[in-house]
Amino acid sequence: MRCKKKFDILILMKGMYYFLVVLCALFVGTSSVMAAPVGFVPPSGVWFSEDLFFAGDQVKLHTVVVNSSYQTLSGDIGFYDNGVLVGAVAVSLDFESARQVSMPWEPTVGDHDISASFLNGQAVDFDGSTVSLSDAQLNPTGNAVQTSYYVDTDTDGDDIGDDSDDDDDNDGLSDNKEDEIGSNSKMADTDGDNLDDK
Repeated sequence: MRCKKKFDILILMKGMYYFLVVLCALFVGTSSVMAAPVGFVPPSGVWFSEDLFFAGDQVKLHTVVVNSSYQTLSGDIGFYDNGVLVGAVAVSLDFESARQVSMPWEPTVGDHDISASFLNGQAVDFDGSTVSLSDAQLNPTGNAVQTSYYVDTDTDGDDIGDDSDDDDDNDGLSDNKEDEIGSNSKMADTDGDNLDDK
């Protein structure tokens, strides 16, 4: 129970951190919180809707973009999984504003480098002229912000990934024992007789 409380406190603290970063970006203008006049906040700012998730779960990818240089800024925020575009979300920001951008994602098993990049940027300057922005202007901290995450499978739905779970199918036999006797560690009823392997 003590671990669960600590975990809940950590999730609450993480949520408060992102809320404060967005709040600062909205009200402080060009403060040191912002990585650049146009770009992402915080600089390493791609995160997930869940702290713990597995292959096949429905997860949201999040980032925050900011505009403190132009009257208006519009374009697309592209989210990438291992360099492959997952999808893009259209954004439009007024001067000195920030916006959280989200996109649904269904992860597969394995390592994932998730990144976000500003695409197809157009801005309206204070004299009313339209400006096409270069990649360097749109992504001043580099090509993208990113984070890495290993996605595991949770065969028995106990919130312990199979790589860490001694009994993947929760049938009462350890994975090692199932390997020893020749039953399937991913199926509670290997032979289909409506009885668990144990």
